[in-house]
Amino acid sequence: MADNEELDVDLFPLETTQKPIEINVGSTLKDASDSFRRAFIMSTLKSTTGNRTKAAKILEVQRSYFSRLIKELEID
Repeated sequence: MADNEELDVDLFPLETTQKPIEINVGSTLKDASDSFRRAFIMSTLKSTTGNRTKAAKILEVQRSYFSRLIKELEID
């Protein structure tokens, strides 16, 4: 695309593939953070068909820390 070309609305998809993040007004920052981390980890696990080692690598965290997060966030 050249610098002087205009973007047309037809170039963009009507829907996104990601679900919107739910915001629970009135929840604590910790609750909101835990909810986000839980959803993010579950999504990553789904993309690796449950392979925790691959998911930890994708998220760039140690496998032991990833296991601790799963336990802490009650993802199993």
